Amino acid sequence: MKAIILAGGSGKSLQPLTYSVPKSMVRLFSRPVLAYVIDLLVKNGFDDITLTAGCMAQQIEDYLSSFNLDSIRLRAVREQIPLGTAGSLKSAAKDFKEPFLVINGECVCDFELNNIMKFHHEHNADVTVACTKVSDPRECAVIEFDDDDKVKAFTDKPTWSCAFSDCVSTGIYVLNPEILHYIPDGRPYDFSKELFPLLMREGFNIVHCQLEGFWSDIGNPEAFLRCQADILDKKSKIELPSHADGIYSEQPVESENFKIIKPCFIGRNVTVGAGSVIGPYAVIEDGCKIGENTSISSSALLPYSSIGGNCEIKGSIVCEKSIIKSGTALMQGSVIGGDSIIGSGSLIGRHMVIPPQSLVENGTQATKDIQYSHTVLCLKSFNRFSGQPGTELGSVNASIIGQALASMEIGKKTGVLTDCTPVSKAFLHSLCGALMLHGAQVWNFGEGFYSQLEFYTRFCGMKSGIFISFSSYGIVFPFTE
Repeated sequence: MKAIILAGGSGKSLQPLTYSVPKSMVRLFSRPVLAYVIDLLVKNGFDDITLTAGCMAQQIEDYLSSFNLDSIRLRAVREQIPLGTAGSLKSAAKDFKEPFLVINGECVCDFELNNIMKFHHEHNADVTVACTKVSDPRECAVIEFDDDDKVKAFTDKPTWSCAFSDCVSTGIYVLNPEILHYIPDGRPYDFSKELFPLLMREGFNIVHCQLEGFWSDIGNPEAFLRCQADILDKKSKIELPSHADGIYSEQPVESENFKIIKPCFIGRNVTVGAGSVIGPYAVIEDGCKIGENTSISSSALLPYSSIGGNCEIKGSIVCEKSIIKSGTALMQGSVIGGDSIIGSGSLIGRHMVIPPQSLVENGTQATKDIQYSHTVLCLKSFNRFSGQPGTELGSVNASIIGQALASMEIGKKTGVLTDCTPVSKAFLHSLCGALMLHGAQVWNFGEGFYSQLEFYTRFCGMKSGIFISFSSYGIVFPFTE
């Protein structure tokens, strides 16, 4: 049997976990999510597996080369441009002569996929959509169907008032090869928004198949943590290496000097300081280091992250190689991007997201109660914002950045200088207006180049200056101190 794994997405909704890896390669219990998808397909008898790889495709290709599956054909087809969920199928399945299964590369489930293949043949279907019931359908594609299991409508990510059902698409489909002719060449194309409505208008037989079992789409950090907790609670058939009942690890765990509250997962070469409490629902990946008297619960530490002593990590994600220094608290829903350093005695509040490679000063109080605190952290860490004018960087963004800078001591007197492009001048007006409105003094040095700005700000005794320029990459304005 043939299957296609859609692994070309960038995973924007899962950032910053997907800053340095594609979504399907995010680590889940010391393995990429993609590994669980491949395991499921092989277990269900699929012997011809094709992956569509797009964002950071080389990582996926390198990972596939590590598999040694006898009698299983496993290959990747690289997307040259992003083609959406349906658009990537055309080249990957162009030679298929029989119905094939499609599954998302970040789909964590334990369905009996043989059942959907059997259902497809029994119903003489052109397309079969695997469905399941969820408690909150707002992040899914809700399906309406009749008494004969024929699909009548799709509603993608509905509001509560429009969520007419708790039955949603799992992103698992069986398609007849003739369906590929209805997918246009060379442009992004979506299953539930474009392809399926077209096929319904054309009179094709699209049916829904209700599957029983565990299913989770790790679409955002909250869903990622929920998926981990459900697997630890044995709500799925996914097997983890077990050290003891409720403690999962591939190697013995010596916990004489610290406490473990079940369930939890501890990877290889993890060190934990005396007096610390790990769990419940803590996932500590390979190579992590945890100091003394630290508490970690309902959280994930990705590989080689380091937590200092006397820290509290609750309902949070710490991405790879990040350092959380002593006395720091990470509150529910906070996410620390990879290669970041969070200074001693800091508080990262509920649902705060710290970008990768950030440097947060000692004693920082970053909470939702501090207006624009996220932007302040970016200014301190990156000294640079960039993006396309009118979309990623517009008047609203200029206002936020101006207010954030004005709230910082070094931004109370700021020099500005632009290149000679009209778009840079337009952005300058919004930025300066926000700076002055919130109490900052602005010295406009006119037009020039970056080294002039450095000279002007130092000569005038300023602690900050902003240079705004427009290039093929958008607006870039370094923040200098």
